[in-house]
Amino acid sequence: EPSPAGPPGGRRGRLWWTMIAIGLALALAGSYFVVRRIQVDSLSASCGEAIQSNDWDRLERCAEQWCWWDRGQATPQLYLAEAALQTQQYERAAELLDRLPDDDLRTPAALSKRSSVLFERLNRPIEGAETLERAIGLDPKLVEARGRLIFFYAFTLQRRKLRFHA
Repeated sequence: EPSPAGPPGGRRGRLWWTMIAIGLALALAGSYFVVRRIQVDSLSASCGEAIQSNDWDRLERCAEQWCWWDRGQATPQLYLAEAALQTQQYERAAELLDRLPDDDLRTPAALSKRSSVLFERLNRPIEGAETLERAIGLDPKLVEARGRLIFFYAFTLQRRKLRFHA
């Protein structure tokens, strides 16, 4: 007569297959993270070499691959923006610098660079001023950014904003 728990060994068999599935999943996840780390390290080194040799096309290719492997990180986006600046793709550089995460320590300085592109290359001073506001909001000690913003507000006769930053 069959037992109410199912065929003999059925429960143990399911447990065994479950343990095998969990083991495989952990092995695959671990492998992914190892491969990811190796790829990121390799791409980081390649980006450094590309900058040293002024190979902006290579820098762009490596940084794009790095962005895929390390989504949401500022470093590969900064490299992409540098490649765009060096190849006079100012619109793209401004776009890339705008997407940097606020919690990265390099973002305020990168935003200051973005504002320069907006002021000088793209002739979009209002957006440049807004970018400086964001940079100063992230790091109030950005003296050069604050000075540039004060100059812009003085030049455009925006007294209320000027008083706030002076």
